[in-house]
Amino acid sequence: MVNQIYETGNGIKRDETGELKEALDEDNKPHSVVVVRGSYEYLGEDGKPVVVIYEADEKGYRAEGESIPKPARR
Repeated sequence: MVNQIYETGNGIKRDETGELKEALDEDNKPHSVVVVRGSYEYLGEDGKPVVVIYEADEKGYRAEGESIPKPARR
């Protein structure tokens, strides 16, 4: 497992963890997959913090936060 945490001089913050996990491919054969979870934060134009929480794995990249557009409802 790898964990990185840092903050820049202008207030950008990042916290990220990465690890390997076993997953099955389309042929049901096991293989290693990198899983990354984390968050970042910065000040928006209005001076308020913008926080994004994310995860990336064999299923793709997923992010959540008030600044992330939501899919339209049908």
